[in-house]
Amino acid sequence: MKRKTWIVSFISIMIISNLLCGCGVRETSSKVETKVEESKSEETEVKESKVEESKVEESKVEESKVEESKSEENAVKESKSEENEDEKAIFLLNKKTEYLRNGSEDVIYEITEYEYNDLVLSKETTYNASGEVQRYSEYMYQGGELLRVDDYIRTADRQRMYRWTEHTYEDEKKIKETYFGSGGGAENVWEYQYDSQGNMIYKQSSSPLFNNKITSREELYYNEFGGMVETITYSQRGTCIGHCRYKYDYNEQHKPTEKYEILSDGSHYFREGYKYDDNGNLVEFYVGDKKGDTYGAGSKIVYEYDENNELVKECKYQHSYGEDTLKGWIEYEYEVHTLIQD
Repeated sequence: MKRKTWIVSFISIMIISNLLCGCGVRETSSKVETKVEESKSEETEVKESKVEESKVEESKVEESKVEESKSEENAVKESKSEENEDEKAIFLLNKKTEYLRNGSEDVIYEITEYEYNDLVLSKETTYNASGEVQRYSEYMYQGGELLRVDDYIRTADRQRMYRWTEHTYEDEKKIKETYFGSGGGAENVWEYQYDSQGNMIYKQSSSPLFNNKITSREELYYNEFGGMVETITYSQRGTCIGHCRYKYDYNEQHKPTEKYEILSDGSHYFREGYKYDDNGNLVEFYVGDKKGDTYGAGSKIVYEYDENNELVKECKYQHSYGEDTLKGWIEYEYEVHTLIQD
């Protein structure tokens, strides 16, 4: 009986021991599996981290390339802009052709051609319709200022100088013009004075042929926009022989649209009208009568410009109560020069 009890006890102990060992194995196996999983997870995280870092680096490289490309493009644009700023187009009048309307026929009246030296006008020659020289002028300079103009005219047998003009300056303003005749002596002298805005406020003429006696003088007054509002003219004896006052209507750009003379009784008499395009170019100039919004007899000039705002055509009309009759026109041609600025 005791032996059976012992055997049963021994078997129970073995069973319990096996059970305990099995639990230990499973626990150890579970721990190993957990470590393996953790290792795999860490490896995955490391790989994912490296992938993310690689993507970030690639993104930074791409962004850097894009920025460099933009920087290069901007540098090229700035360089081109600087090049454009260094260049300036100069439009020099090369030819002027004047036409007349003769009934239904248009004929050339005269042609004037211009010559330049270092972009400065040096000669002006006028031809008739047959191509014969009618007159020409030669221009001479000193220190960048016009010093002298020699005028020649065609006679029956030759071209001869009929006068020349000398110019005198002070503070870059012309203060004196002296006209000499073909005989070489001074015949007439004009003297000028200016205000601080550069407006001519006084001019007088004198004759060296008569002991420099003053032949006429005129005082001029201006408004804040540079419009002449008053002129007073004196005779050689100093007597006032003319007194005119003017008023203007202006647009938003302070350009005159209409000019009136103020009469002695205070009423206004229309003298001139002006119209402009969107670029501020004068496109119409009218002289004559006006009552209300109706224009009477007078003359009108219409101006046309190219894309560079250079005057290319000037049409002259006789205006009579709503009807314009073309009398002639002038066409202008230019030479374009590129000036490199310092």
